[in-house]
Amino acid sequence: MLFDQFTTIAEHLLKEEYFHIAKDSMLFKIDKPPHIILPKKIPKFNLGKFQLPSPTVAIEDPANLVILCDLHKNAKGLSVRRKFIDVEQLNKDDSAYSQYQIKEAGRLQEYEKLDRMISNSDWGKIAITEGIVNEVTVTADKKFALDIEFNKRYLIMPDKQQIENIPINQVDTFVLRLIGGHALTAIEELLLLYRKGFISIKKSPKVHGIQMSESKSDGKIPRSSERPIYVIKKKKKKF
Repeated sequence: MLFDQFTTIAEHLLKEEYFHIAKDSMLFKIDKPPHIILPKKIPKFNLGKFQLPSPTVAIEDPANLVILCDLHKNAKGLSVRRKFIDVEQLNKDDSAYSQYQIKEAGRLQEYEKLDRMISNSDWGKIAITEGIVNEVTVTADKKFALDIEFNKRYLIMPDKQQIENIPINQVDTFVLRLIGGHALTAIEELLLLYRKGFISIKKSPKVHGIQMSESKSDGKIPRSSERPIYVIKKKKKKF
């Protein structure tokens, strides 16, 4: 999982920034691309009651990983500020990404532009972008709108333990728009927990049939195989 690559980076390369975030994250996994699992309409419930399931939540789907962090205790609603961290591997195996962005939105030319912007030397790197989701609102045509700011971006080659700090003002606005879309998608995926017809299944870590502890005392960050994973999926219909 991409989450495991992030934990390795948090342990060795960006420990000060992300060690505790990775260690404390409640991990959610979405098995299907967003355009398949996300309903087309905004949920019919009071969005002001929305809360993260935990103060720090990691949501990984087939395209990327987004971590959302409450900045205040008991933060509630979509109008409160939350930190987000977008984690993405830059490679040409973008089938899940293209399925829900290119095919569905018809933005092939824009993705070709993105392909040209990223040099061949960057393929395979992990891109980590951090910022703040200031607010999520609902537009007149019943769509979500995002108010977001970006603070940091890193390009990392984990195998060589190389890290490059990219100034935000040097990142193309199209790339930032895509990253904002990732953050909004992660929030929409968590909103599935408030919808009828969806469930969250907790999968506890096990090794050789023995359940492992959910925390580690050796100063390392538990990987996905060593912590609970919460899988959000549709309930099976009964016939």
